[in-house]
Amino acid sequence: MAKPNPLDRRLAALYCLEDDPGSIAEKLPAFLRDKSNIVVAKAANMAVRLEASGLAAELAQVFLPMLKRAAESDPGCVALTAIVKALISFDAPAAEVYFAGLRYVQREPGFGTSVEVAGELRGLCARGIARMGHSQALLEILPLLADSLAARIGAVKAIAETGKPEAELLLRLHVIHGDRDAEVVGECFTALLGLTPQRSLAFVAEYLSSGNDEVAEMAALALGETRMTAAFPVLRDALLVKMSGSVRRAVLLALAMLRRDEAFDYLLAVIERQEPDAASVISALAIHKGDPALRERVAEKLRRRESTRLNELFEREWRA
Repeated sequence: MAKPNPLDRRLAALYCLEDDPGSIAEKLPAFLRDKSNIVVAKAANMAVRLEASGLAAELAQVFLPMLKRAAESDPGCVALTAIVKALISFDAPAAEVYFAGLRYVQREPGFGTSVEVAGELRGLCARGIARMGHSQALLEILPLLADSLAARIGAVKAIAETGKPEAELLLRLHVIHGDRDAEVVGECFTALLGLTPQRSLAFVAEYLSSGNDEVAEMAALALGETRMTAAFPVLRDALLVKMSGSVRRAVLLALAMLRRDEAFDYLLAVIERQEPDAASVISALAIHKGDPALRERVAEKLRRRESTRLNELFEREWRA
């Protein structure tokens, strides 16, 4: 039988610590200083899982030396990213770490060209600075809005986490200016609805008919995530306007995401009235397939419909 390689042995030893959480403070630091970035990353993740916030200082001490040699020792910034995620999870005021990682760039060989892999790390460091309440947080974060996708997403979250009045203006401006990735615009919608829900509702709703299907889908889903009473009529009325099939399905899903009785009643009525959206509604409501009461309500509507196609869809989408 082949012997386990040294990395497997160290990982096995690391996983054993989960059975003895009382020894974490004493034994985990050695794994955080391991020569393998995989071991370091998993050790940082374990610190989060076991809520070992007392290791925040150790995590910060590991980060800075690793950053200097990361191009060779941490491919993909796997360990660096895990460390910063842990520090953020612990709300650690690790300013030296966050500022060091905020502008860090790491290029690695790709298919015919180099690939930059530290975007998520930069975005996370931006969030760390924001959560610290640093006075210059917005000035430090702003350049990341022109960075890679992962960095831009992190920047949007960081801007929202500052909680400053200027954050709303910056996020609105980025939406108005546009972004090459609809996912970033969607993050802006979510951030705005979290910061100023009442004021941002109408702003986000405008993008349901923006002419850009991907942006419209993101607007719908952001509204659905709010579970706001006021979001229901906005989403319901959006269905009265001609839109692409993908946007329509996103709006129906958003209505299901609201988890509001009025939204469920509306969607169930669509099934009962044999409307063209019935199949999309069944699929949308399936996000609640763990709700036996709702399952029975959907099944009852379908018994009245006597549609083989829709019953087969229900059985498939709502399978436990």
